[in-house]
Amino acid sequence: MRTYYGCCLDADQENVDDCLCYNSELESVLSLIYRHYDYSFSIGRDAGSDIYYLCERIDNATEKELNGLTVTFFQLEHNKTITSKLNWMEGIYIKTLPEKSNQVKKMSLYDYLMTSAQAKSLVIFRFPQKPLGIPQDDHDLVERAIIQHHMYGPSALTKIASYHPDLYDKVMQGVQAGLYQEYGI
Repeated sequence: MRTYYGCCLDADQENVDDCLCYNSELESVLSLIYRHYDYSFSIGRDAGSDIYYLCERIDNATEKELNGLTVTFFQLEHNKTITSKLNWMEGIYIKTLPEKSNQVKKMSLYDYLMTSAQAKSLVIFRFPQKPLGIPQDDHDLVERAIIQHHMYGPSALTKIASYHPDLYDKVMQGVQAGLYQEYGI
């Protein structure tokens, strides 16, 4: 048996039917942020140091989006071995959480990130700073929005219009030009 870590926002805790679990609490937190705040942050690992980073894609994203949220961490023992990469780290998908998985702690998501940054296990790039690999012109966000439009329809563009109104016209040009249609539903 191995120990895996997961987390959920307290607001979502009642709706946790399945879960992505990782080798560490930090990986589970970054995965949660990636899934819920995909136009506010980019997340990855520095190739040289192997340290995770959180890159703000909008001004003061960490404070605006994450301050005031409480996260519940849990750990569970599972006989499944990690066999696949989920996003940019290795994890396992658990369809049904075991009853009474061990709730380790509750804490402020913002405080957790600041503590991780102070411990040098996480680097936070404050907007407009970006690590190598994150395009300065934000074309990765444009591509993501075009793909999400093809996958989920026009309503998928609400976030990009709200968080990055300066990119919306580029997204619409890409949609109209038929870019990334292979991702369509």
